[in-house]
Amino acid sequence: MRHNPFIVLLLSTAIAALSPTFLRSEAFAASTKTFSTDTEFSFFQKDNVVVTGSGEAASLSMENRWTQFVISGPSARYYAAAAAPPAAAGGAVFLHGGRNSANPSGLNDFWLYDPSEVKWTQRSAAASPSARYAHTAVAAGADAFLVFGGLDGGSFLGDTHLYDVAANSWQRLFFSVEPSSRAHCASAFDTARNRVYIFGGQSEDNVTHRDLWYYDVAAQQWNYVEQVSTPTARAASAMVYDPSADTLILFGGANSAGAKLDDTWHYSYGASSWTQMPPPAVRPVSRQYHGFVWDGFLNRAVLFGGQIDGAPYVSAEIWAYSVRANQWGNAAPLDAAPAARYGAAMAYCGYNLIFGGTGPEAPGNDTWKYVAASSGSFVSNVISEFTPTGIRWLTLDISPPPAPSGTVRDFQIAASSDGVAWTDFAGPGGDPGQFFVYNGSPVDIDLSYWRNKPNIKIKCRMSSDRPPVSPSVDEIILVYNRPPYAPVSSYPVSGKRVGLTSPYFTWSRPDDPDGDTVDVYEMQVSSLSGFSPVFFSSAGIAGAGFSAVTSTPGAVLVEGDWYWRVRASDGQHYGLWSTSYDFRVDTTPPAAVADFSAVRGNVNGAIFLSLQVSGDDGASGNLVDAACMVRYSSAPIITEDDWNAATGSKTVAITNMPAGTSLNIDITGLAAASTYYFNARLRDGARNLGPISGVSPSAATNRPPLVALSASPSGTVSGDVSVSWTSSDPENDDYTHRIFASSDGASSFATELTASALPKSSTYYILSTRRLRNGVYSLMVTAVDEPFGSSSATVSGEFAVNNANESPTVTVSSPSAGAVLAGIRRFQWNIVDANLADRHSSEIRISSDGGTSYGRVYASSTDYFDLDTRLLPNGIFYSARIVVTDDGDPPLSGLSLPRSFVINNLNLSPGHFVLLSPADKKYRSALGFYFEWAPSVDPNPEDAVTYRLEYSTSSNFSAAVAADGLAASPLPVSASDIIPDATYYWRVSARDPFGETTFCAAPFEFYALNRFGAATDDNRLTVRARKGLPAEAFVFVAGRDPSTVEAAIAANLKTIGDPFTKALAEAEIYQIGFFDADMNELPAAGEVELEVTYDYSSAMDDSGHSSAGGAFAAPRRAHLSDSILSVEKNARIALLDETSSKWILARDLPSVGDGRLRSVLYGVGYISVVAALAPAYGLMAPANYPNPFDPVKEKTKIIYTLSVETDVEINIYTLTGDLVTRRRYSAGSNGAMRQSSGYVNEILWDGKNDEGMIVASGVYILEITAGGQNRRKKLAVIKR
Repeated sequence: MRHNPFIVLLLSTAIAALSPTFLRSEAFAASTKTFSTDTEFSFFQKDNVVVTGSGEAASLSMENRWTQFVISGPSARYYAAAAAPPAAAGGAVFLHGGRNSANPSGLNDFWLYDPSEVKWTQRSAAASPSARYAHTAVAAGADAFLVFGGLDGGSFLGDTHLYDVAANSWQRLFFSVEPSSRAHCASAFDTARNRVYIFGGQSEDNVTHRDLWYYDVAAQQWNYVEQVSTPTARAASAMVYDPSADTLILFGGANSAGAKLDDTWHYSYGASSWTQMPPPAVRPVSRQYHGFVWDGFLNRAVLFGGQIDGAPYVSAEIWAYSVRANQWGNAAPLDAAPAARYGAAMAYCGYNLIFGGTGPEAPGNDTWKYVAASSGSFVSNVISEFTPTGIRWLTLDISPPPAPSGTVRDFQIAASSDGVAWTDFAGPGGDPGQFFVYNGSPVDIDLSYWRNKPNIKIKCRMSSDRPPVSPSVDEIILVYNRPPYAPVSSYPVSGKRVGLTSPYFTWSRPDDPDGDTVDVYEMQVSSLSGFSPVFFSSAGIAGAGFSAVTSTPGAVLVEGDWYWRVRASDGQHYGLWSTSYDFRVDTTPPAAVADFSAVRGNVNGAIFLSLQVSGDDGASGNLVDAACMVRYSSAPIITEDDWNAATGSKTVAITNMPAGTSLNIDITGLAAASTYYFNARLRDGARNLGPISGVSPSAATNRPPLVALSASPSGTVSGDVSVSWTSSDPENDDYTHRIFASSDGASSFATELTASALPKSSTYYILSTRRLRNGVYSLMVTAVDEPFGSSSATVSGEFAVNNANESPTVTVSSPSAGAVLAGIRRFQWNIVDANLADRHSSEIRISSDGGTSYGRVYASSTDYFDLDTRLLPNGIFYSARIVVTDDGDPPLSGLSLPRSFVINNLNLSPGHFVLLSPADKKYRSALGFYFEWAPSVDPNPEDAVTYRLEYSTSSNFSAAVAADGLAASPLPVSASDIIPDATYYWRVSARDPFGETTFCAAPFEFYALNRFGAATDDNRLTVRARKGLPAEAFVFVAGRDPSTVEAAIAANLKTIGDPFTKALAEAEIYQIGFFDADMNELPAAGEVELEVTYDYSSAMDDSGHSSAGGAFAAPRRAHLSDSILSVEKNARIALLDETSSKWILARDLPSVGDGRLRSVLYGVGYISVVAALAPAYGLMAPANYPNPFDPVKEKTKIIYTLSVETDVEINIYTLTGDLVTRRRYSAGSNGAMRQSSGYVNEILWDGKNDEGMIVASGVYILEITAGGQNRRKKLAVIKR
């Protein structure tokens, strides 16, 4: 359909009438870049400019800050003298003297401060000045300092001293003419004249001075200066030398009445007179004892602190003074500042140094640095805002708006296209010598000098006429604009043909990099791609509120090729032109199609058309982006009315097709066995319509084949029955037959009975009714022509199927018999059922005992089951049977034959294990013999592990005795099966059901003792019977639990009070006896003599302590007569006397060596190792317990040791020597028993005298005499 040219003309005229001013957007927003935080400012390049504050409260300003150095140095003090060498000389700051509460008369130490190292160093040298304070120290050249005057607590001083830094030496200077004694005078070093000047001060009787003196460094003499005019007399003032103005500056102090001053004086060398400067409106208040130095960097005199009038009476202010302007400046420091103080030491060493001073608090020893600047600058980091549309930097806004009076804050900008090559920093007009000055309103920086350069930097210059007052920058706001991106054409796109001479143009609204609203456009149309000349141009095209914009040119375009483009504006600037789009104005339609025909299609309901296309312009030219339009109807289509009335249509797109090309079109979805008429026309890429064809060809759709039943089942049937039919095809096409069954009264035929299609020639089919379940059915026979898929069908009447049910049979097809299975394995079986329509359910039954029982049952609705063998234990006796049950009436089942298999999931050998007893390379008694080993842990927990034991007297296990199939250890062995006095070797192997075998790490060997010998399993204790072993008996020894032997427990308790014998912590107890082969204990055959060896080395570590809970276990070592127990000296083998519950030591001292104790015992029973005091004498010192004792309630036991054969006499005396009782014992009798190892004798005293009377409470003397030796001990009686 063509556009109405009248409407197009009105629209074009209306748009052209709109003015660009009217269309200008009011939604212009642009973009901003803001710097306002300390993080952003930290990336700036700064010169004498610092960042203060944090976050949005950050600010940039010139240096004006204090820094405290936390360093060690001089003690706390005030009124110390300090000076620095001339700035050109550099070097250390000198500090001397001062006072504090501990030294009220002054200090005489002196220090040097290194400004670069930030370090104080104390110096000492002979002939240094005496202790003082309130004195003067001034540089006297590059490497010396002059010290003058001061106070020593009671006297004013007038001596002059010179300190040489390099030589570290002091020199007392004497003069014929010199200043009078004084303190608190002002001083300064005149670098131009190499002189030290002092002014005023205070002397005896509170006299203040106004005289001026100078010390000539070169001539080393004092000179009095005749002054034409002079300041009032004063003390505690301060003075500096200004090298730039070549003048001395004097400020403040106190007059003779003590009034503080705030006047400022300049000294003229030529006139030899002082001039008082007019007091500025802004100046320090009156003060004294303040610091005052010349700051060479700031080029001003800097004043700090001092005493002032009014609370808090001390100051922490910092001021800077300009001589030329007679101007004072003051501003609060940017960071923490020193506390208010006066009398502080101050010097300039590249920065202002403050030390000590005093104030409301005690004097301090803190060190501070102060730096201020009168000028500075910063440069922002690079601001990059690249965009292909270009960029215009618009305005620069600064906060806070006004700069303080007397300060300057201006800006320049540099730009770069690539971030490498930069323009000079410049101001208005791009002039490097000009600066943008901020006067409270955003500064216009929209200059061509840096237009479309995406990278810029901002430089700010700061200065102040009255530092430390400084301008500041809290925020920088840069406003810039990036024009919109280029629009994208929607219509006509490149290569498009249009059928209008006044076409419409459509483009999409582009984005704007700044997010601005894009609502104004400019469009151009030209017949040349370079748009020169422009045939039509329209600016100020409105597009507000639309996502796509349409416009038409204001002139008619002739047929031919044209170009157009468009660009967008954000109301401020136009962006880039869009891509140039070429299109063609085409008003000539194609000619009619030729060779138009129609035939039956290859599929059902389809007709095939064939025609020949004409050209784009009539009969010539390729058809591009064109279409062939087809209409069809049940009547011929000859006229345009016929065309418009036809209801069937199809359009075929033509991308690019030459004139005269044949075009084939399939028309589908038509009614079967019906005739249709067709016509066609072409539409070119400019949507020009060609005429319809002069012919209207026709064709008919396909007709299906026909089929009719001849014979079919009826009544009740079973087994095989016959179905027959007749069929034909009107088109003589090839066709096939299929047969279906219905069990729902012919409503649906879901069951197909033919396995594959029957050929056209077939006329009957033999049906096995077993394929159908018993019930009532209908049959349907179909005929389908293969090329087209059209069909017809015939349906039989109902008949009944009734077949007897038969059991299914089942056979296992996999796995194969005896297969070894692992992981998930599929069991598959085959089912055969005469009743073909029966459905089946299955069970797989699993046995793990070879088919004896089938304990695991799994259900399956298919003819297979995936068994996860990992859920079953490994085994070799598995069997499976399959039970299949049909759903006939009645249901019947079939059972498969058993199918054996093995499960082996990653079977691993049994785990390693160790042999236990007999231990390797140990002695072993034949009696009570057994083999024992640790169990093997099989990685497959379901595997049952069995063991094989072998033992032999041959290391290669020839003729070995073997025991197989053992379930566990230990395995007892009869004594008769062990050959005595023979070395045996033994080993064990572990085996799982699959034959995997693990051997012990290595065989053990042991020595089988004869019946006269015995040993514990660990061979700690070995015994050999010398006498007393009955015939056919064995000596036997075994460890016993000490807590189960009551006599041993009692014996151990008795040793607590026994000074000679001690039971040892955790000592083992062993039982030695004579037994027959059946482990029946036998009495001794006469006198018993046993050789007993105890291996204490296996129970001790290198330090002599028990390593395994042995007898001499640390740290419970007892002390006997102040001698620490040791194995060599004190260990004894003892036999338990069960009657008296007492440990009886072996008669003779043991043989000790090779880590073993060897003793001979003369009896069997329980033995242990105890500690006993080795007898140093025949009679050892006695003991008694309890001591003291109450004779009314108890007796005391007297204990002594005999190692010699002798009679014994025991006497008890009072402290005065009176005999209380006497007892005598013959050698060998009870009370006079001995043995070489020391026999412990025990007697009881009931506390009675020889008359049978209980003695009085008190201390008594016990005396024992034996073998010519006499031992005494005190014992006490207390009656309670």
